[in-house]
Amino acid sequence: MTAAIDTNILFDILLPDQEHLESSLTLLKKTGHRHSLIISEVVFGELASQFDNRTVLTDFLQTSGIKLLHASPDALWE
Repeated sequence: MTAAIDTNILFDILLPDQEHLESSLTLLKKTGHRHSLIISEVVFGELASQFDNRTVLTDFLQTSGIKLLHASPDALWE
């Protein structure tokens, strides 16, 4: 099964948000143990604003086991 991760969950961890850091990190770890983690192109774009360069973002995603899923035109239409 696959789980799509929202930008807000990742921002809670990356920025970090002290109020939501632990719950978001726990949720991400728990979900990652049971599912493949993905983000959309929009989430990738939103995350990019928090990184100095694309390589750092790509390394973060790879280390976290999060894959970028490219949407097809049919999926975007739906």
